[in-house]
Amino acid sequence: MEPGVISNLYNYQLVNKTDNAYNLTFYIENIEGESIQYVGKDPSVLEHTNAEGALFIKIPEELLKGRKTNIKLVAKHNDEVLDYFKTTFLGPIK
Repeated sequence: MEPGVISNLYNYQLVNKTDNAYNLTFYIENIEGESIQYVGKDPSVLEHTNAEGALFIKIPEELLKGRKTNIKLVAKHNDEVLDYFKTTFLGPIK
């Protein structure tokens, strides 16, 4: 990894109960300077199906306030917000 950057691996599951297919992009709403790297293909889900995948969230160490940092993810299709998710980002023990 890049020096001074901490990464965490996350798995996600998508459930689509609509008649539309979606290509998604995830954003972190409450931290600036982060990056998200998808493992494999970008997240997408066809109509009336489920999908799953994995991604790395990378945050510069100086932005982490402690061992655990609460983050709020946003799932968007184009510019439309589809959902919000909360999770915890684990940093190094200081």
